[in-house]
Amino acid sequence: MLWASVSITERSLTQSVAQAADQLLEGLGGRYPDLLLVFVSSHHRNHFAALPGLLKREFDSTQILGCLGVSVIGAGHESGDTPAVAMMGALLPEVYLKATHLEQGETPPLYAERSSWDQTLQITDQPPTCQIVFSDPFTFDTDALLKALDRHYPNTVKLGGLASGLEQPGMPSLLLNDKVYQSGAICLSMSGDIQVDTLVAQGCRPIGEPMFANVTHDHLILQLDGKIPREILTELYENLDSKDR
Repeated sequence: MLWASVSITERSLTQSVAQAADQLLEGLGGRYPDLLLVFVSSHHRNHFAALPGLLKREFDSTQILGCLGVSVIGAGHESGDTPAVAMMGALLPEVYLKATHLEQGETPPLYAERSSWDQTLQITDQPPTCQIVFSDPFTFDTDALLKALDRHYPNTVKLGGLASGLEQPGMPSLLLNDKVYQSGAICLSMSGDIQVDTLVAQGCRPIGEPMFANVTHDHLILQLDGKIPREILTELYENLDSKDR
């Protein structure tokens, strides 16, 4: 099993996909991945529908999932203000992948038999080890889907998130193999010789020393260690090095 991740910040989506594919294949030792996750920043949203054709040139028989995002992360770098394409590819021997696109009205009820969910998600054998879900926030009830997945596959790890960076509902934002979708959700089930752990990255680290919030009002902090927050932030800033400033 081998994973590789890349991120390209070209303004052209065509060039970004081509460069990302070259770097990813190099990271995988020249072997084509069994699974490819693709994340495209919102700068490319008007060209998102071109993704299947661009990816088909590079990855012919790979299982591909992806979505649009305000910003993307790849190879340890986050791109928020610049156009970017991030790819994560994996060689997964003895791992079985089943992916499907779901519309809101196509999912079984929460309390339906497990067999109904197996059929919907194309699960034909043992419960999956991991499920990856990407969904459109405007047209799909992701919370309801997760409740159903937790009920019917309680020992399965769930990962994923909401597509973002859309200017309005109805824009293409989800990718599954040779198709893009402007609604619904994509669910990938992974089973076989694989183990998945989940981590949550907060995207920041603490600075300064721990403090007590002495005075609050609803969600606002009005006083820390007896001082107003502006005074605390001023003191923190003066004591930080140039990088943290």
